[in-house]
Amino acid sequence: MGREPKYGLENKPEEILVKMNLRNIDMALFADFEAVYYDMISGNETTLALAKKYPNRLIPLAVINPWHYDATGKYFWELKESGFKAIGFFSHYQLWKFDQYVLKRIVKDLDEVGLPVVVGVASLVELGQAVDIFKEIKTPVLIRWVRGGGYNAIADEIAIAKDYKNFYFDIGNLVAVDAIKLLSEKVG
Repeated sequence: MGREPKYGLENKPEEILVKMNLRNIDMALFADFEAVYYDMISGNETTLALAKKYPNRLIPLAVINPWHYDATGKYFWELKESGFKAIGFFSHYQLWKFDQYVLKRIVKDLDEVGLPVVVGVASLVELGQAVDIFKEIKTPVLIRWVRGGGYNAIADEIAIAKDYKNFYFDIGNLVAVDAIKLLSEKVG
């Protein structure tokens, strides 16, 4: 939600709610683009304010940029107590890498709090790195392809799902013929 800088797309809350209504969607997990692209602190505040304005429709996702994460505090607890329902990571848009050490600290902090996680990946390499980092978390981990080519990951997704019951995959950009059917049959 908000303004996306690369293509200049803008999604106002009221427009999103109209689209949700047209598609019979009651609730949606969301984050303000400001948290993803500009400033996670003020963007997360905007996300939470919108979720409070539209309760039971918009589920707030707090976005974390590891470059700005303070590993000395109780930030995840504060996010949970303030009303966030999940935590999101988007390396492709924020230009950080999954091999940064701070992610190991983040995983320890996250595991204590118990919030579900959304991880954006842009390649099969990032998919493997994300699994290696987030496999320690006991809560659900949703993998979201943030670039094309998600159909190339079907074999990887099946293997990951067999090994880790808490990993889920967003199939929104899965366009290979019968890919969704195959995943349904193999994974559930």
